[in-house]
Amino acid sequence: MNEATTAVEDVRTFRGSSLEALLPQIRGELGPHAVVVRQREGLIGGVGGFFQKKCVEVEARAGGPGVDVYDEDETEGDRDEGDGGRALSQGEGPAGGAVAPSSTPPPVPPARVAASADGLGLGVDGEGPVRRASGSPAREAPVVRNDAATREGLATPAVREMVGQAHPFAEMLEDFGPVEEVQAPPKARALVHGMAEVGLGEDLAREIVEAVLASAMPFAGARRLRTLVRNELALRIPVAPAAAPGPRTIALAGPAGAGKTAALAAVAAAYEAAGVEVVRLDAPDELDAPSATGLTLVDTPSLHGGAAALEGVAKALGSLAGAEVHLVLRAGTAAAAASEAVAGLAALRPSRLLLSGAGETAHLGGVVDAAIRSGLPLGFVAASASEIAPADPRDLAGRIVP
Repeated sequence: MNEATTAVEDVRTFRGSSLEALLPQIRGELGPHAVVVRQREGLIGGVGGFFQKKCVEVEARAGGPGVDVYDEDETEGDRDEGDGGRALSQGEGPAGGAVAPSSTPPPVPPARVAASADGLGLGVDGEGPVRRASGSPAREAPVVRNDAATREGLATPAVREMVGQAHPFAEMLEDFGPVEEVQAPPKARALVHGMAEVGLGEDLAREIVEAVLASAMPFAGARRLRTLVRNELALRIPVAPAAAPGPRTIALAGPAGAGKTAALAAVAAAYEAAGVEVVRLDAPDELDAPSATGLTLVDTPSLHGGAAALEGVAKALGSLAGAEVHLVLRAGTAAAAASEAVAGLAALRPSRLLLSGAGETAHLGGVVDAAIRSGLPLGFVAASASEIAPADPRDLAGRIVP
């Protein structure tokens, strides 16, 4: 958290993650004898009231060094004994009248507040020298004679009020603990964990949940959090639009074991059952001309021969004018591996993703993650060798966030 400072007249406001983080800045800007006037705590950042962090706000102003006040009638030996001189409340007022003594002297700020790398702390006017950390000698303060002018200045209501405001703050510092991050509600954390468990990247899962907490939760109850997260995920899954009527050429490509041959057979069976003429080819170079009335399906060799094999398949697919190249990835593939496959096979210029083996595992998140990050739309989802359908983002989101 970046510390911030604002100034109003001679009082400055410092904001930061903790008092300990602010002390060096206060001393650097206001000097070693800075006076703390007020302290408040609050929350900043977060989304929708969640994931916020605590902060502390301190008001302080510059102050003079501590003084050792003594009466000009006292001897030096008397000053060496006792408490070092009269207390403020025991001096004479500006009119010469006695000021009522205080029954309980104000508490001294705790030594740990004054501790720092250079031994300086936050002093209070008229309170004495600034204390160092335990074991370090106190800094010697200049001696000021207790003449009439000094007594009049120290006995003014403004000075007494300032000292009274600073002492309670010093007492509060004893209980001031470290700043801790305000955690997200358990249900939100459970949703992030659940999506990561089925393969979606944890960073993407957290981003989706935080977006819902920020934008949708203020208008809906916490009971709908799961539904809202599921809807947000569905909106982010890219899917291919419906194909226009007329002849169509689809080429399937992918790494070895992705299941592209089985997926091609399932697509062919579905279209043939609907009465569409289907032409199936085992390699792109076998294609003389696409089917004039129906669907042409092109299988490609498995990509396991390195850069040379990839270059050959890419060249063959480039000769298929207007063909849709579907990159086949199997369900259960980790998000990082799926994204790596999409990037590594970019030379094939795929226009779609085909998710295969969706009925064999619940871990669909990796391929969906790759589709979201790359923007490559999902065309088909194959549950098995005989069951395939156009990608439905709501169904996929429902399986990732059940």
